[in-house]
Amino acid sequence: MSYDDPRLAVLYDVDNPDGPDHDFFRGFADHLGANRIVDLGCGTGLLTVTLARAGRTVTGIDPAPAMLERAATRPGGEAVNWVLGTGDVLTPHTTDLIIMSGNVVMHIIGDDWHTTLAAIARALTPNGRLVFEARNPAAHAWKSWNDPVGERDTPVGLLRESVTTEPPDEDGVVRMHCHNEFVETGDVLDVEQSLQFRDRSQIEAGLLAAGLVTLNVWSDWARTPFGGTEAEPLMVFDAALPGCGGTAPLDTRRGRPAAVQDVLSVSRRRPDKTIGRLFFSRGANWRGVLRKVTCKSRGREGGCSGGSSSRWAHDSRSDHQPQSSVGAHTPPPDALAGRVVAPGHGASSGPGRGIG
Repeated sequence: MSYDDPRLAVLYDVDNPDGPDHDFFRGFADHLGANRIVDLGCGTGLLTVTLARAGRTVTGIDPAPAMLERAATRPGGEAVNWVLGTGDVLTPHTTDLIIMSGNVVMHIIGDDWHTTLAAIARALTPNGRLVFEARNPAAHAWKSWNDPVGERDTPVGLLRESVTTEPPDEDGVVRMHCHNEFVETGDVLDVEQSLQFRDRSQIEAGLLAAGLVTLNVWSDWARTPFGGTEAEPLMVFDAALPGCGGTAPLDTRRGRPAAVQDVLSVSRRRPDKTIGRLFFSRGANWRGVLRKVTCKSRGREGGCSGGSSSRWAHDSRSDHQPQSSVGAHTPPPDALAGRVVAPGHGASSGPGRGIG
């Protein structure tokens, strides 16, 4: 069980209000001059609707129907294309900016992470950007996510809730057990969620394996360069295709970062590691279920555009190793604005995907 329940979608909005993180993503989009934006794992669309404006196409993609239904009916929802699905519904070479906010990245587990990054790389235009946040495992955030049983008043009634977490396994996956009891009706929703912690080198390696270069890594929404200490719980990544302001060394014969050549050769020898996987093998459980699971750092930060010398200029550092790849498919046309579209019904052919 996840955010497919409409009551949890309501609680999601309560626990994840607009804040400096959204300011950052909006500012990044404006400075980039992005006209085609995808909010991948858009949740209830609180951020997504604020990205929409005249002359800009905005698409929100999520795997949870209840979240998308709430997104489509919120003020401004008619200006956004809402697509039920995963990264599989991204269309190649069509998107100027892809955003993954909150804990979306951490809910993409194992090989699905590489599949997603490859789909994103294919979807970007030559000057397109990917910007997302992740938690620094050195900060041990999961230790603060254990909450004893407590009660609170919510828009869906009195809620009795608790959260327990397990320490990370050998792959950095933290499992959360979330108990939700709606006191007035007696309904109980016990939710299990998984979040995978990756350090900077692992994330940059995954990006590089998908053919993306890291332009910036910040530790807060004020664009402070990330130093890798346990005092920095947040990592904000800005990535692009080679040639879009990146500084990773290129193999001039093929125009890819040199390290990517090695990864691609490995991928060709082991196609089982890079192709034929759906985005979520265990279902579309992207988001942590309660406020404790979501990003606890809300501050401000910026992104960058191409070779700008402004405050958005990049401080590229790509000095880590690679891994594997794959994924892909479509944001719908403006004619679908305001509707929730399932893949195969006007958006694209491909499986459903999720909410962030």
